[in-house]
Amino acid sequence: MRHTRVLLVQMPRILCDIISSVVSHQLDMEVVGHLEHRGTMGSEARDAEADVVIVGLPDSELPDECLALLAILPHVRIIGVVDGGRAFLDELRLHRTPLGDVSPESLVKAIRMAGRGRDAWGRDLPPEEQDLGRS
Repeated sequence: MRHTRVLLVQMPRILCDIISSVVSHQLDMEVVGHLEHRGTMGSEARDAEADVVIVGLPDSELPDECLALLAILPHVRIIGVVDGGRAFLDELRLHRTPLGDVSPESLVKAIRMAGRGRDAWGRDLPPEEQDLGRS
């Protein structure tokens, strides 16, 4: 079974540890890296073949680095975790899905939703592989 590859970017250490722990307990997900700053996330996401990038943000505005990431890796989806415990999902089609309050369960659901039906580089998975281990 193919794993959804998750890159964590610029968030407080405790939040990074919590998300890493949540992801590590999922059979279909893996954390492929942690970055302290957004500046290199495009190249790091490409090198790590990330499907989902989770970024700590001070507010709900999507920073330029995230837009640049989507421009070079259009299949990657970004989950922004905002100070105050809220999250959102952004993707190239510039569609934002409100995710509500951050909890281990809501993060797992958001990561699965973000990685659903695609391989690490945006190719559609065969139907028989799309639902394995996913709720």
